[in-house]
Amino acid sequence: MQRIRGGIYKMFSKEELTILSEEEVFGWTEEEQVILNVLMKAEVQGNFRGNRLSVFDKAENIRTPITDLVKLTGGNFSYEDKNLAEFVYTKSCDKKGNVRTFGNNGGRWSAISSDAQGTIRPVLRSNEVYLDLLNLPHSEDFEEVEYGEYPQYAASIEMQDVLENAYKNNELRDTNGAFSINNLSYFNKGFPRYTSYPVYEYEGTKYIRMKVMPNNQDIVLSNGQELGFSVHDQYVWLEVSPVKWLIDKETKTLVSKNGLISGLDMDYAGRPYNGSFMGTNMYEFLNDRMLKEMTQFRNMEKEKTRVR
Repeated sequence: MQRIRGGIYKMFSKEELTILSEEEVFGWTEEEQVILNVLMKAEVQGNFRGNRLSVFDKAENIRTPITDLVKLTGGNFSYEDKNLAEFVYTKSCDKKGNVRTFGNNGGRWSAISSDAQGTIRPVLRSNEVYLDLLNLPHSEDFEEVEYGEYPQYAASIEMQDVLENAYKNNELRDTNGAFSINNLSYFNKGFPRYTSYPVYEYEGTKYIRMKVMPNNQDIVLSNGQELGFSVHDQYVWLEVSPVKWLIDKETKTLVSKNGLISGLDMDYAGRPYNGSFMGTNMYEFLNDRMLKEMTQFRNMEKEKTRVR
């Protein structure tokens, strides 16, 4: 498998992040202009129309590895493997107004619209980006691409101390970038929906200093650090790293290899969900925050180039 870095990609106004939708699978055109949605049983398992994405022909691609950010934002993990999501949101609804989800074997069940413990696995569809990808040197069997950057995994325990000391001594470079992370305390009311975390750079690598929020479960980060569900006033340094996408060549779709974040609901009030993804909390986050922030440093480099 060959990986292709997407550093020279251009951003286009029509791009949107998505978690695949039934409408897109079945060819519906009600929201044809919307490229951002959420994942679906038909795309994972197929149906009588055979609409399964070819990228899911491999069982390993159905399973959804989760980043440390997913754990820190309250995402439930599989009891069989705590590094896999328990369930991933889709855009679809059932007859009772619940949100359809899928698990690591492709099976599906439902969650109420105010549920925020599932994992979000973004999907990017853009003909322009895909054509740019094909213009890069590549082999015929490439399956993966890196595009955009996002806080994903905790720095090593040793680096946690180094970064914290550098932060307190004002030795880190402020990049003027930031990432919006949903605030779990929001659900207790009286707190802002999102916290904006500045991005710092240390020896050429970017990080955010994220406050650990009380969680619904004990978690173990990728660096081995254990965090109890009642932890308070503790911070974790997360490295900002390239986002990996699987390529579905038939539909020109980029499917995030990992779940990237949790703690987001369709509708906080718990009103029945009718399958209209536009206007939901999740849709607005993906399009108004995640996509823009994921590509912010590429855009900064473009501005520098223009100034020169």
